[in-house]
Amino acid sequence: AAVAPAEGAEAGRHIAAAGYLVFAGTYAAFALAPSRAVLWVAMACYGLFYALTNPVLKALVVETVDPGARGRALGIFSFVVSITALLSSAVTGLLWKKFGGQLPLAISAGLAIAAALLLVVLRPAAAKLQPAAGS
Repeated sequence: AAVAPAEGAEAGRHIAAAGYLVFAGTYAAFALAPSRAVLWVAMACYGLFYALTNPVLKALVVETVDPGARGRALGIFSFVVSITALLSSAVTGLLWKKFGGQLPLAISAGLAIAAALLLVVLRPAAAKLQPAAGS
């Protein structure tokens, strides 16, 4: 029997990692800001980051929990993402005010690279392996 959810999760981690690498490149471009044209291209790439991460990370949450807990898991996921976005915005603002824009943007790029590496290297301990439909 095939184990499509596990394969999907593996591909999902790689897609989300690619999204975080796009984020890192985008924020590095924002930090360096060599020209207005680069900033416009970077802003377009920022949308690509969301397209590569947002739906994929939600799918990974759904694939790793029991069907009866999916709504709760997505709610917790959304809550954690929202709180971390709020906190990271506050910290970024403080760093920006004290040190200028390059430092918080460089830190964000570095954290995105770390997130990409963790997504590819770490394997969930409790990954569910269910037979694919029709197997």
